[in-house]
Amino acid sequence: MEAGGWRNNKYKTMKVKNSAIWTKFSAALRRSAICAISLFAVLQGATALAQVQITGSLGNFDVRYPASLPNDLEVVIYGDFGTAAGVSCVIGTWNTNNLLGNPPVGVQWGPASSITQSVGNDPNSPGFGLDCITIRWAGPLRPALVGQMVHFGVHLRPGCIVHHQEVWWTINGTRILRPCDPHITWICTTRGWIICVGNPNPFPIYVYGCRHFAPAPTVLLPTLNQMNLGMNPVQFGAAAWTPIQLPGGRVTCLQPWCRIYLRVFTTTWRPIIFQIAARNVSDQQFPLQPAPDGGPNPNDFQPTLEGDGLGTMMIMTTRATQEFREDITGDGTVGQPDFNLLRSRFGTSSQDLTPGTP
Repeated sequence: MEAGGWRNNKYKTMKVKNSAIWTKFSAALRRSAICAISLFAVLQGATALAQVQITGSLGNFDVRYPASLPNDLEVVIYGDFGTAAGVSCVIGTWNTNNLLGNPPVGVQWGPASSITQSVGNDPNSPGFGLDCITIRWAGPLRPALVGQMVHFGVHLRPGCIVHHQEVWWTINGTRILRPCDPHITWICTTRGWIICVGNPNPFPIYVYGCRHFAPAPTVLLPTLNQMNLGMNPVQFGAAAWTPIQLPGGRVTCLQPWCRIYLRVFTTTWRPIIFQIAARNVSDQQFPLQPAPDGGPNPNDFQPTLEGDGLGTMMIMTTRATQEFREDITGDGTVGQPDFNLLRSRFGTSSQDLTPGTP
């Protein structure tokens, strides 16, 4: 791991010119797709580094079951995983037998039925030619769930960077061409967070309901299974959700493979919780009925005689560092030992030190 530009040709992605400790720490974060933010306050001599990019994942999302009655859902992630990592990047998947309530509900297909690795061969995908991991749930048709939000999730190991992601409903392995998921990328700055919201679909999507809250410093960060549509900020020491203004009004169109950036200022180096919804139609074509709490509206849906309906197709609840806990050593406190373990795990030397110096 190098400060000046990653000697390992596989990771020519960033340049850093800061202190040795911070270089090793930030480089580790870039590779791991996580950022143990609460460690920042305890690092001595570490200067604040802007624009450390942290790639999001599909840890928790709710997607509407369509009228086409699919018997399969695919989550496809693209990156530079390598043959050594392969499917080991995925360390857990949501067990869809769990019933979270209504909405969302479990589709009753159990955990993922298969996890396979290949090279992306879809010429219409921005991930064409990259390593590709496909996580698939399969089961019987669920006509009783048509129009309802159902929950899925993929838990990635630290070190797995996802550059592109897609979600597909399929019928006997054939993909249904429809817009689905936004792709969330977290960028940590000296003043807070910049959230990149991208459209990884070959169709326009319409995003709305963007909001966030910051868990109180004395409260544990929410776990993956606590981050769903119905989570309550009060449970985590926050007064309420805070809306985030979108550039296109209350509903913003994202053209295929385009993105926008949302900025959230924070005063403490801790992750925030972010929620967003994606529709398949504009506000003009099918007016959005605001949710009572101002966030995503799971009831924003109108069935159609042909197709899978109009309205909200996906609601995602996520946070930076959701793949990694703050207390790395498990000793009940956050401090220098956690940083030392992180450093030993993701790199021990830096170019701004003499060769061989840890």
